[in-house]
Amino acid sequence: MAGDPVHIRSRLPGLAVTDRAAYDWLTDPDAVRGDLTRQATAGTTAGPSRAVLRAMRSLMEDYVSRSRGRLPAQVVGQFRQTVADAFAARVRDMDRSAMLALLSHHGVRSVPVPEALEPTELLRRYVDARMASRPAGPGVSPRDARSVLEAEADDLSPRGMFEYLGQYGLLPAPDGLDDRAVRRLLRTAYTQSTAPLDDTELAALLEAVVNWERDWGTSAGEAFLPLAAHAFGLRVDVVRQGPSGARRVSGAGPDDATRQTEVYYNGVNHYDGSDAGPRDRFGDAVLPKRIKDEERDREGDVRLNPLWMPLDEADPDLLVTGNRDAVWLYTVTDDGRVILGTEDLSGIVTPEQFDALLAGMREKDPGLTAESLRETLDGLGHTGIAARFDDGGATAGRTLEGRSRVSGEFRWSGKLRSWVVNDKSGRYMSESVRPGLDAAEAADWLTNVAALFSDRLGVVVRTDQVKTAAPAPAPTRTAPAPAPPVEPPPSRSALTGPTAPPASTRTSARTDKGPRPTGPGLLSGTVRDPDPDPAPALGDEAERAPVPDDGPVPEPPQSLPGPRDTFEHRHPDIADPDRQRADPADRTVPSGPRVAADDLPLQAPPSEETRRRWIAGRVTEDDLPGNPPGFTGAGTVTLDELRAAGIGITPGMDVEAQLGGGVRGSGLAPLDQVRLLLARPGPWPDALDTVAATVSRRIWRSAFADFASTTTNTDAARVWETALGLLWPGDADSALADWRYAGEAYRDAVRRLAVLLAAEGTDPRTVARLVARFREILALSEGEHR
Repeated sequence: MAGDPVHIRSRLPGLAVTDRAAYDWLTDPDAVRGDLTRQATAGTTAGPSRAVLRAMRSLMEDYVSRSRGRLPAQVVGQFRQTVADAFAARVRDMDRSAMLALLSHHGVRSVPVPEALEPTELLRRYVDARMASRPAGPGVSPRDARSVLEAEADDLSPRGMFEYLGQYGLLPAPDGLDDRAVRRLLRTAYTQSTAPLDDTELAALLEAVVNWERDWGTSAGEAFLPLAAHAFGLRVDVVRQGPSGARRVSGAGPDDATRQTEVYYNGVNHYDGSDAGPRDRFGDAVLPKRIKDEERDREGDVRLNPLWMPLDEADPDLLVTGNRDAVWLYTVTDDGRVILGTEDLSGIVTPEQFDALLAGMREKDPGLTAESLRETLDGLGHTGIAARFDDGGATAGRTLEGRSRVSGEFRWSGKLRSWVVNDKSGRYMSESVRPGLDAAEAADWLTNVAALFSDRLGVVVRTDQVKTAAPAPAPTRTAPAPAPPVEPPPSRSALTGPTAPPASTRTSARTDKGPRPTGPGLLSGTVRDPDPDPAPALGDEAERAPVPDDGPVPEPPQSLPGPRDTFEHRHPDIADPDRQRADPADRTVPSGPRVAADDLPLQAPPSEETRRRWIAGRVTEDDLPGNPPGFTGAGTVTLDELRAAGIGITPGMDVEAQLGGGVRGSGLAPLDQVRLLLARPGPWPDALDTVAATVSRRIWRSAFADFASTTTNTDAARVWETALGLLWPGDADSALADWRYAGEAYRDAVRRLAVLLAAEGTDPRTVARLVARFREILALSEGEHR
């Protein structure tokens, strides 16, 4: 309340009706802070702040109730860390079936950490495994052999024994443990779980919120700071005063919040408020181009969309697992909140739901027909979700046209095989209301919207920029003038061998042997080299590939597009050196300037099956989410599948496969389960798509790191961004997250383009032709996300 009273006011519209004085009080931050300071000094709470506190508590209560336990991981983690003792008491007398069900709820499919096993149990399993792998020698009794192994184990840490068991697939599944071990496993896994709160936990948190004044100092009350920050969409930095001055010790609230404040922690049980500032990530709020007549009621008010709901309160199952043909509208309001609705409500609800709604409406309007109900429900566009309530004067409570910072659709794209957000809103995104809008800036807004949807829904959400995209270049096809043939240099034929084309078929406009012109070249937009085809650096296959006839040659880049920070802003995980993890497995071809190796032809990408196996083999533990996807039930895996995925087969697996026809998938390590599922044919569930996207982005980070570490150009990030944009015009963001394009062929194409772009004296026409050739080799058709 002290940090950002105006923002709190925007989240409490009902307060204008229940207590107008308190609502108006929040409009003056200085007055609010002055009153709260005086109350803190006097030790009393009176006046408007009491009404505001009640409204804030009601909002948080509603936020928790609506969540059905699907609260942000920050809230869930804080709650479970502080109520761990209560949870231990809860499971103390729980029966086995209930404990196994709870482990399943928390996504525990195998023992995750050594602490989950009793030290004696861990030692026993380790020694058993060593005994099975190394039988006792002649004359050595099993007891003596076991004693020797137990003595050797004294030099091992619990982590070492645990990793040995995990290496050979000998860690037990929960149902293979006795009750005591299951109970211990539950207590250990609980504080690390990000699963939704179960009914018992949700009730405990809700009770603490309802009894705020009584429970703020309890274990459950420790979750109030992150809970309030997320409920009000406010980023809160926790600051503590120390000998060397104030320093930030933690943070709470959504990373994409548009407002930020600080609280000062006293180290015991109190936070002092501070002021707040903006953290804008979207465009200016604009009014709609127009309101259609049918979007107003008889009094002239804007009709609210019947499915109006904030994204942070939406049920992910409704949007993701419902009708994939449904098209959802979204808008980002003045305060950065995403509101959802639909123009086709009757097409989203099931026939049974529609019939029930019609029956209920006919109780008040017996003559209502199904068709008239559809006409009433459908056809309300973005203005119906962006509408605002008039909160002043005689017209208080009326719905007026609202402003939007970005609007569009959320839908499933069969072409991209992904959920997407676009910017299709003529009323809020057209040139008439956003004149002179920069396409790259609008793309950033869309990326931020996609991140909000992805965080809430738990699936990969890509962008599809349509309304604000830069206009496509005009088709131009200019054939270069033929030049006298020249003999290739000897080193060229030595590299290409007998497959090189005859000299008579090769052309070059450059016949002199003098020095190449030098200068700033392509990076500054100055064309210094008229050579239309520098053959020695492009590779035979690229040279021989004709320009495709089914699309225009890309417009030559006269200069690098956009502001300097475009790439760093849109891809901080790639451009930030601290996050460029060098994974040698992702670097099969050096990325620096090459001489002989650049003469090798660009390779066409392998089959999808091969790419699936390749991306599966690139997954690491760090790529997995907190609750990774895996096998369920009694599903099995063949030994051939295990070998194909590069998973070592233990003697125990071999015996299990012979007896049961396969190895139980759910008993494998989480990483192995994900790799096996990725390698299987057929469509992936969204959870696997998320893992694959994480791997893809990491691989591209490594590719950029290699290029940046070897290029002499001082603006490596902009060069790389341009190369990506040329190969995937308007769609580079999606390509970075698409596992199909993380392979060597695509990375090599981007690297070659980047090397050429970074070189001084490069002719833009050369780049344009090379882009067209690479697209054909890689089967990247024009205007389509491949």
